Amino acid sequence: ETVSSIEQEAFYKDVTLEKLVLNGSNLSLQNYAIRGAKIEHLEINEGVKSLGDYCSIDSDVWADETITLPASLTDIGTQSLFGNKIPIKNFVVAEGNTIFSAVDGVLYKYGTTLFSYPGGRTDTSYTVLDGTTKIAGFAFTYRNNLESVDFPASVKNFSGRCLCFCSNLTTVNIRALDAKFLATDCFYGMNNSVVYNVYENSVTHENLLDYGIEESKIAFLPLCAEHSYQLTKTVEPTCYAKGYDLYTCSVCGTTENRNETNMVDHEAVTTYNEDKTIEHHLCKNHSFVIEETENLPESEHDYQSNTDKYFELSYPGADTISITFDKQFRTEQKW
Repeated sequence: ETVSSIEQEAFYKDVTLEKLVLNGSNLSLQNYAIRGAKIEHLEINEGVKSLGDYCSIDSDVWADETITLPASLTDIGTQSLFGNKIPIKNFVVAEGNTIFSAVDGVLYKYGTTLFSYPGGRTDTSYTVLDGTTKIAGFAFTYRNNLESVDFPASVKNFSGRCLCFCSNLTTVNIRALDAKFLATDCFYGMNNSVVYNVYENSVTHENLLDYGIEESKIAFLPLCAEHSYQLTKTVEPTCYAKGYDLYTCSVCGTTENRNETNMVDHEAVTTYNEDKTIEHHLCKNHSFVIEETENLPESEHDYQSNTDKYFELSYPGADTISITFDKQFRTEQKW
């Protein structure tokens, strides 16, 4: 119990043990501390603090169906002991562990991240617990028994190699409308027969395409028979489009516009062409031309602008008088 650290390759692949018992106060296994050793049974007792990256046991000799993790264990590294082909069927976590927990034998971290699905199970399908938000890297690695996995709408984050080398997997249901794929190798080593089922027109569909999944490998989940609509956005009216409330089904992503409001008036501003002969009345919100008018400026003259003069014009003997204005005068008066 005085051992506090087990160093790299302390138990190498040429080591054969019927049982390895890990005891200690704040005991840490460093990266590769166990590397391919032939160990039939493993006991991890209270006091063990961490299991380093890539600690691996030869799966051919492993005999335990259940592994119990102590309350003191706060860190499990990448692919550490349970990440590959070890035929564990159930995880058990001791009471008092604040980091890890087991739900129906599946290992979770912080209650919302699926950390490891037991590799020894023979079930052909698995539905991830509703409320799970993230799938950890290597959570489903070499789970060759699985043919389908269903991720509920709460799962929105998929880590690198979360589904990895599952040779018989053919169906992956991703029900989140906006799932994110946090690495370029989330589905590393998957066979070409896998079909990814998502909701049509969802962000998840777009993200899968961006990730590199071919359109032919994507299918669409059926829409809800009865939608669960929630108000997701209010679009204010403009001078070129009506306003509305956008409601979105929280399950399948179907949208519906409600409470339509009328367009508002244009907010006009005036501009001119280069020689200022045309006056443009534009809407300042989107440069829409409301009206165009001629705007020929006044020529220079020898009197004050805005001068009014009144006089009588008569022609003796005439029944009518026809007055013709020159172009300049008519333009200035806009007659």
